[in-house]
Amino acid sequence: MTTQYPFAPSAEIFRTLISQGVSGISKNNAARTVIEGGKILSVPLEGGSACLKHRNPDLYRIRISDHGRWRQEHLGTINAIYGKSPYFAYIYPEIEKIYLERSHGTIGEFNESLFSFVKNFLDLDGVCGSARQMETSNPGRLAELKNEFATKVNLNNSILEALFRLGKNAAFLFI
Repeated sequence: MTTQYPFAPSAEIFRTLISQGVSGISKNNAARTVIEGGKILSVPLEGGSACLKHRNPDLYRIRISDHGRWRQEHLGTINAIYGKSPYFAYIYPEIEKIYLERSHGTIGEFNESLFSFVKNFLDLDGVCGSARQMETSNPGRLAELKNEFATKVNLNNSILEALFRLGKNAAFLFI
Protein backbone atom coordinates (compact mmCIF):
# COMPACT_ATOMS: atom_id res chain seq x y z
CA MET A 1 0.00 0.00 0.00
CA THR A 2 1.22 3.52 -0.80
CA THR A 3 2.14 5.83 2.06
CA GLN A 4 -0.82 8.03 2.92
CA TYR A 5 -0.39 11.48 4.43
CA PRO A 6 -2.86 13.54 6.46
CA PHE A 7 -3.95 16.99 5.27
CA ALA A 8 -1.72 19.67 6.87
CA PRO A 9 -1.43 17.69 10.11
CA SER A 10 -1.06 19.19 13.55
CA ALA A 11 2.49 19.65 14.79
CA GLU A 12 1.97 16.69 17.16
CA ILE A 13 0.85 14.39 14.33
CA PHE A 14 3.69 15.63 12.11
CA ARG A 15 6.17 14.77 14.88
CA THR A 16 4.76 11.23 15.05
CA LEU A 17 4.92 10.86 11.26
CA ILE A 18 8.56 11.94 11.21
CA SER A 19 9.66 9.80 14.16
CA GLN A 20 7.62 6.66 13.58
CA GLY A 21 6.76 6.81 9.89
CA VAL A 22 3.36 6.84 8.32
CA SER A 23 1.52 3.64 9.02
CA GLY A 24 -2.01 4.90 8.72
CA ILE A 25 -3.88 8.02 9.59
CA SER A 26 -7.08 8.93 11.29
CA LYS A 27 -9.90 9.29 8.80
CA ASN A 28 -10.60 12.64 10.45
CA ASN A 29 -7.17 13.91 9.38
CA ALA A 30 -7.41 12.85 5.75
CA ALA A 31 -9.22 15.93 4.46
CA ARG A 32 -9.46 18.41 7.34
CA THR A 33 -7.19 20.32 9.67
CA VAL A 34 -7.54 22.90 12.44
CA ILE A 35 -5.78 26.25 12.31
CA GLU A 36 -5.61 29.13 14.79
CA GLY A 37 -8.84 30.02 16.54
CA GLY A 38 -10.29 26.57 16.00
CA LYS A 39 -11.02 27.32 12.33
CA ILE A 40 -11.39 24.08 10.38
CA LEU A 41 -10.19 23.79 6.81
CA SER A 42 -11.64 20.84 4.95
CA VAL A 43 -11.08 19.66 1.42
CA PRO A 44 -14.27 18.66 -0.43
CA LEU A 45 -14.20 15.14 -1.80
CA GLU A 46 -16.16 13.54 -4.61
CA GLY A 47 -18.69 11.36 -2.83
CA GLY A 48 -18.42 13.49 0.30
CA SER A 49 -17.00 12.33 3.61
CA ALA A 50 -18.73 8.96 3.13
CA CYS A 51 -15.78 7.84 0.98
CA LEU A 52 -13.56 8.06 4.09
CA LYS A 53 -15.79 5.71 6.09
CA HIS A 54 -14.27 2.57 4.65
CA ARG A 55 -11.98 0.67 7.00
CA ASN A 56 -8.74 1.67 5.23
CA PRO A 57 -9.57 4.23 2.57
CA ASP A 58 -6.97 4.61 -0.18
CA LEU A 59 -6.48 8.37 -0.35
CA TYR A 60 -4.91 8.03 -3.79
CA ARG A 61 -8.28 6.86 -5.13
CA ILE A 62 -10.41 9.53 -3.46
CA ARG A 63 -10.80 12.44 -5.82
CA ILE A 64 -10.91 16.06 -4.73
CA SER A 65 -14.10 17.83 -5.71
CA ASP A 66 -13.43 21.12 -7.41
CA HIS A 67 -16.91 22.51 -7.06
CA GLY A 68 -16.98 25.84 -5.30
CA ARG A 69 -14.02 27.99 -4.42
CA TRP A 70 -12.54 25.98 -1.55
CA ARG A 71 -8.93 26.53 -2.70
CA GLN A 72 -9.34 30.31 -2.76
CA GLU A 73 -11.27 30.21 0.53
CA HIS A 74 -8.52 28.20 2.23
CA LEU A 75 -5.82 30.53 0.91
CA GLY A 76 -7.84 33.59 1.98
CA THR A 77 -8.30 32.17 5.47
CA ILE A 78 -4.61 31.28 5.76
CA ASN A 79 -3.72 34.79 4.58
CA ALA A 80 -6.11 36.43 7.04
CA ILE A 81 -4.90 34.41 10.01
CA TYR A 82 -1.17 34.14 9.35
CA GLY A 83 -0.52 37.06 6.96
CA LYS A 84 1.33 39.09 9.59
CA SER A 85 3.39 36.13 10.82
CA PRO A 86 7.17 36.54 10.49
CA TYR A 87 7.73 33.86 7.82
CA PHE A 88 4.49 34.26 5.87
CA ALA A 89 6.10 36.04 2.91
CA TYR A 90 8.57 33.18 2.43
CA ILE A 91 6.24 30.22 2.87
CA TYR A 92 2.85 31.33 1.58
CA PRO A 93 3.86 31.45 -2.12
CA GLU A 94 4.88 27.78 -1.95
CA ILE A 95 1.69 26.76 -0.15
CA GLU A 96 -0.30 28.76 -2.70
CA LYS A 97 1.39 26.90 -5.59
CA ILE A 98 0.43 23.56 -4.07
CA TYR A 99 -3.15 24.69 -3.51
CA LEU A 100 -3.57 26.03 -7.02
CA GLU A 101 -1.93 23.05 -8.75
CA ARG A 102 -4.88 21.35 -10.43
CA SER A 103 -2.99 18.15 -11.22
CA HIS A 104 -3.56 16.96 -7.65
CA GLY A 105 -6.64 14.97 -8.54
CA THR A 106 -6.77 12.96 -5.33
CA ILE A 107 -6.60 13.90 -1.68
CA GLY A 108 -3.59 11.56 -1.39
CA GLU A 109 -1.63 13.50 -4.03
CA PHE A 110 -2.56 16.85 -2.51
CA ASN A 111 -1.63 15.79 1.02
CA GLU A 112 1.64 14.26 -0.15
CA SER A 113 2.61 17.52 -1.90
CA LEU A 114 1.99 19.53 1.27
CA PHE A 115 3.81 16.98 3.44
CA SER A 116 6.81 16.86 1.07
CA PHE A 117 7.05 20.65 0.98
CA VAL A 118 7.08 20.86 4.79
CA LYS A 119 9.64 18.09 5.18
CA ASN A 120 11.95 19.56 2.52
CA PHE A 121 11.55 23.12 3.77
CA LEU A 122 12.51 22.11 7.30
CA ASP A 123 15.46 19.98 6.10
CA LEU A 124 14.88 17.61 8.99
CA ASP A 125 17.79 15.31 8.10
CA GLY A 126 20.25 18.19 8.24
CA VAL A 127 18.70 19.61 11.40
CA CYS A 128 18.86 16.24 13.16
CA GLY A 129 22.59 16.01 12.39
CA SER A 130 23.16 19.50 13.77
CA ALA A 131 21.04 18.68 16.81
CA ARG A 132 23.23 15.65 17.62
CA GLN A 133 26.32 17.86 17.45
CA MET A 134 24.67 20.47 19.67
CA GLU A 135 23.67 17.84 22.21
CA THR A 136 27.30 16.70 22.41
CA SER A 137 28.89 20.14 22.62
CA ASN A 138 26.24 21.92 24.69
CA PRO A 139 24.06 19.46 26.62
CA GLY A 140 20.71 20.91 27.58
CA ARG A 141 20.71 23.70 24.98
CA LEU A 142 18.72 21.61 22.51
CA ALA A 143 16.02 20.97 25.14
CA GLU A 144 15.92 24.70 25.91
CA LEU A 145 15.42 25.56 22.24
CA LYS A 146 12.75 22.91 21.78
CA ASN A 147 10.84 24.21 24.81
CA GLU A 148 11.24 27.82 23.73
CA PHE A 149 9.83 27.19 20.26
CA ALA A 150 7.05 24.89 21.54
CA THR A 151 5.65 27.79 23.59
CA LYS A 152 5.26 29.93 20.47
CA VAL A 153 2.74 27.70 18.68
CA ASN A 154 -0.24 25.52 19.48
CA LEU A 155 0.99 22.00 18.75
CA ASN A 156 -2.61 20.86 18.20
CA ASN A 157 -3.03 23.22 15.26
CA SER A 158 -1.92 22.57 11.70
CA ILE A 159 1.78 22.41 10.92
CA LEU A 160 1.13 25.56 8.87
CA GLU A 161 1.01 27.59 12.09
CA ALA A 162 4.48 26.42 13.12
CA LEU A 163 5.87 27.20 9.66
CA PHE A 164 4.44 30.70 9.47
CA ARG A 165 5.43 31.61 13.03
CA LEU A 166 8.82 29.87 13.32
CA GLY A 167 10.07 29.33 9.77
CA LYS A 168 12.88 26.77 9.65
CA ASN A 169 13.09 26.89 13.47
CA ALA A 170 9.89 24.81 13.46
CA ALA A 171 12.23 21.86 12.88
CA PHE A 172 13.16 22.05 16.57
CA LEU A 173 9.63 20.87 17.36
CA PHE A 174 10.29 17.59 15.57
CA ILE A 175 13.74 16.48 16.68
